[in-house]
Amino acid sequence: MLSMVCPDETVSARPPRRCRRGPWSVAAVQFVFDDYVLDLDRRELTRGSEAVATGPQVFDLLVYLIQNREHVVSKDNLLDVV
Repeated sequence: MLSMVCPDETVSARPPRRCRRGPWSVAAVQFVFDDYVLDLDRRELTRGSEAVATGPQVFDLLVYLIQNREHVVSKDNLLDVV
């Protein structure tokens, strides 16, 4: 299962809520699958508590594939985007 969560929220299947940090609010987006967390704000992939080394292009590819997980993505489309 893939979930989007706020950092201070347990994993859930619902969309992220607005996270409160100080007097302002920001949308913190993380995709959680198995024991991996893909944090868009920090541009970081972690497995458990360990950071997984990814280059910028690989990270962008992961984000694009996750955001488009509902349909087939063609090779040409990937090359255009990433």
